[in-house]
Amino acid sequence: MKRAQAQLGPKHLAILADRGPGVRVVSGGYGSAKTSLGFAFVVDLGLRHGELGPILGTEPSYPMVRDVMEQTAIKFLELWRLPYRHWKADHIFEIGGRKRFEFWCRSLDRPRSVEGVNAIGYWGDEWELCDVDALIPAMQRVRVGDALEIMLTGTPEGFGAPYDLVLANRSPTTREYIISMQDNPFLPSSYVEESERRLGTESLIAEKIHGVRMAKGGRVYGRFDRLTNSVPVVEPGKGVIQIGCDFNVRYMHWVIAETDLEGRRAHIVGEVIKEGGTTTDEHAERVAEWIAAYMSRTRGRHYDRTDVYRMKIKAFIDASGSSLRTTSSFSDFMLLTQAGFRPICDRANPPVRERINTVNVLFRDRRVSVDVAACPILAKGLETQALDKNGEPEKKSNNLDHGLDALGYLAWHQWPVHRRPGVDVVTPRASDEWGFV
Repeated sequence: MKRAQAQLGPKHLAILADRGPGVRVVSGGYGSAKTSLGFAFVVDLGLRHGELGPILGTEPSYPMVRDVMEQTAIKFLELWRLPYRHWKADHIFEIGGRKRFEFWCRSLDRPRSVEGVNAIGYWGDEWELCDVDALIPAMQRVRVGDALEIMLTGTPEGFGAPYDLVLANRSPTTREYIISMQDNPFLPSSYVEESERRLGTESLIAEKIHGVRMAKGGRVYGRFDRLTNSVPVVEPGKGVIQIGCDFNVRYMHWVIAETDLEGRRAHIVGEVIKEGGTTTDEHAERVAEWIAAYMSRTRGRHYDRTDVYRMKIKAFIDASGSSLRTTSSFSDFMLLTQAGFRPICDRANPPVRERINTVNVLFRDRRVSVDVAACPILAKGLETQALDKNGEPEKKSNNLDHGLDALGYLAWHQWPVHRRPGVDVVTPRASDEWGFV
């Protein structure tokens, strides 16, 4: 690792020092030295454990293997004065003097291109450009020894199939890092300035310079960060239970929060979902049972359905609930009241952009957090909902937006965003134009 200090910045070295089994995902902007970091990982792992077997490296195509991975390896091996042999036809390096290891370079242009390799570690460059059917076998080839270290590097490419495979439902040993163009200390400042000018749009600048993952058209909830906003802002068991409700005929998605009323903050501790059709009274019973079980775990005593009924928990709901009928004679508002909840809504819902801005401000100010393990669908929606060509939130058939609406009702009814004088409500973007809540 000492050799790497000649060409890597402090952030790269900190990522390199994170050793141990698991997957390290490094999302980086153009010129952020992510490929250099990837090869430094190969050398570091090889010098530690290389006697056990080879290290596998992949690119999306063989031209990239030849022109990117192998040329990067040769550059740094000569810079660091490490002895090596290179078998060009086989795309294999033997690296080191007395302590040697092999680095096998392969293309993932074919799903079966890595068969026959049993590796101690794996570096996948531009991994999000690879077909998932090829990426899975490559990661599965890491099976020798107990190091079992994987590093995936590349420019973030939205929320496609590779993201779903590795990051959407990540394992406890999967760690994600973001490096920016500015983290490369060897780039001239003019390169950054010219790159910003050429890219133009804020979403492209965020993704291609700062390494921030953006949905097509820009993320709606751009202020949500899985690592930062999963830290509870209200200690479980210490807040007031509240719920947010979005009513649908075929899909119910309600969220449950621990709320600090005095501190004006909330931690989303759970979500209750029913697909395939249900009624409000049925779903209210599911949520009440969930709350009773949750409070029994966090309050130190047993709670049952009667206890939840007596609490008269506030339910922040879609305004349509005062008129929409899921039975022949009762509105959703009335059904919630009969179930022991205290529904709250206005005559009309707030403008969508104001509701979105409110949630983004609360994430920005660390006043709303989400238990991503307990709320995987809500978390995925926060990370992936995009803006359409008209700048409005996309409404797709994947049902990810219903939990976002429920969270929005809970947030907006209690802490609606206040606009700065002369500033219009805006959709989320890289610059900070949101007001205070």
